[in-house]
Amino acid sequence: MKKYFKSFVSITVVMIVLDFIWLGVVAQPIYQRGIGHLMAAQRNIGFAALLYIVYEIGLIVFTIAPYSSKLG
Repeated sequence: MKKYFKSFVSITVVMIVLDFIWLGVVAQPIYQRGIGHLMAAQRNIGFAALLYIVYEIGLIVFTIAPYSSKLG
């Protein structure tokens, strides 16, 4: 269980950093030009957190857990 928690924390850190770089710096002008009229005025942190949690659990269940016994 500890190894899955470590995986969850690692995935969380990496995804938040990459998402911040992508959404905050790289793609923001592109999205603003293309779909700015569809974008919400404020970010909904609750739904973002829910998405991260579900996505990370899926990654652990379908990629890390099946191979963890083979890796040691």
